[in-house]
Order: sequence, then C-alpha cells, then structure tokens
Amino acid sequence: MSKVFVIIVTYNGLKWIDKCLGSLRDGKIEVQPVVIDNHSTDGTVEHIRIKYPEVHLIENSENLGFGKANNIGLEYAIKNDCDYVFLLNQDAWIEPETISNLVEIHKRNPIYGILSPLHLSGNKEELDYNFSVYISADRCSRFVSDLVLKREELKEVYSINFVNAALWLISIECLEIVGGFDPIFPHYGEDDDYIQRALYHQLKVGICPSVIAYHNRLQNANDFAELPLEKKISRDYARKLIILKDLSFPLSYKILSIVKGISVDLFTNLLKLDFSNIRCDLIILVKILKNLRSINKSRKLSLEKGYSFLTI
Repeated sequence: MSKVFVIIVTYNGLKWIDKCLGSLRDGKIEVQPVVIDNHSTDGTVEHIRIKYPEVHLIENSENLGFGKANNIGLEYAIKNDCDYVFLLNQDAWIEPETISNLVEIHKRNPIYGILSPLHLSGNKEELDYNFSVYISADRCSRFVSDLVLKREELKEVYSINFVNAALWLISIECLEIVGGFDPIFPHYGEDDDYIQRALYHQLKVGICPSVIAYHNRLQNANDFAELPLEKKISRDYARKLIILKDLSFPLSYKILSIVKGISVDLFTNLLKLDFSNIRCDLIILVKILKNLRSINKSRKLSLEKGYSFLTI
C-alpha cells in the first residue's frame, strides 16, 4: 500500500478545520495527516490537538506563508519515506475515494508529477470559479470539448498547464526532481512557479475528471478585483517573479520584458494621473532590481534536479 502524507497549512482556520480534517478520516486508504500551523490565534492548534490526535502537528512561531510552511511538511514526509504527498488547503475537503483514486491513476500514468481532482465550490453545486478558468481550451486541451460534446469517453487524466495547489497529489519522484516551493515567493505565486519547474523538468501536471474535491472560497470574479494596495503590490510582484523564474528563457531576456512592461504602465498611468498605480509600479520595479541576485540564485537552484529549497 502506498504511503501518503496529507499536508495542511493552517492559519486561523478553525471555521474550516473539522470539514477538512474530518474528511480524511473517511478515506479509502490510510493517510498520515501533517498540519503545519502558521501561528494561529483563533484556537486552531488547541482544537486539532484535542479532537485529532492522529495529526502530526508542527507549530510555527510566526506566519511563514504557504510555501515555506509546506516545505516543512514536505521535508517531514520525505524523511518518513513517503510515496506521495497530498497538499490540502485548510478551506478544502475531499471525498472518501479522492486520494486513493488519484494514487491509482498515477500508478497507471507515472509521467505525471502532480495530479489534481476536479475542484468544486463549497456548495457542491458548481466548479470552483478559478478552476473553471484553468480548464479552458487553451490551458487544458480537449477536456471541455470531450465533456460537453460527449464525443468519446473522458480520459482518466488530462494534461493542464496550471492548477492551484489547494488539492495536489505529488509523487515522490516529482519531489526528488523538483524539490520544494521556492521561498522567494512571500505569499503568492509559489504554486505557479512549482508547476513551471515541474514542466521544465519534463514532468506532466494533470487533472482527473472522475475524482472530485471541494474548495470553499470566494467564487465571484469581482470579489478578487478590489484588493488593498499592499495585496495588489504583493500579487503583482509575484506575477512578475513567476515570469522572471521561467527557466525556458534567459534571465536577461525576462528582465528586459518586465522593465519594458512596467515602463509602458508608468507612462499610461502618468497620462491618467493615476498616482496610486504609479506608486505600485515604482515599488515593484525597485523590489525587482533590489532582489535580482536572489532571483538569479533561485533560478540556478530550480535548474538542478534534486530536493531544491528543502533541507534534505
């Protein structure tokens, strides 16, 4: 039987944790839940300690963010001889057969480093909004056509160029080649970068239409539109880091592309007298220039096969 570790990063997730951890108890295969808590203050840790004694609980003294916290869990799983890790968001939960079916599909399709189920919304009545974008024809060839037109039986796995890390099955082979999440990403973009690296190292990423799970988060595109200035800067900076970390092109080429794009944005916002966005553009440009050495170092580590960004 495959040895599967389920890694859950928590931060003030008390309102979701019973749904999340409770769904693991009904699974068709035995798993080892590992919770890495990012210094919650809402009683999450105490609740897990009392109600879920089967969980291996790791408490951080500060909020390390998604990537760094997950790396702690990945290291623990690898050192304990995992065959797979399943990344599960604190606001997500699974069906009893979700993990077992993903494992069986991977055994028949070992070229895939990452497999993910269909992501349904928390109300179970529709696809998770962002997931519905990921499976569009330009990102996930033929899936929607096969589903809607019913021209043939659905394949058990479809290649995709991105699916968020709320529900990822990662094989040990993928971990041995790609490693962990790059800590250069503070709060956003870690999963985009990880998939870029997996694809660069000739591993596929796939979704499995016969397998479902649930992600209880905002489902309206407009809910993501109005963000505080600090979050807008963080997300835009992460998007540009993803571009700079693209290993298919030299860093110099990507820097020129980023600087050109920011220059155009600055000129446009200047004409509009949009001083808020001008400030954002300048802050992001300074951050990029300041961190070029670290970005180059991350690229070099990402090019290597092995447990990059992990202390293995």
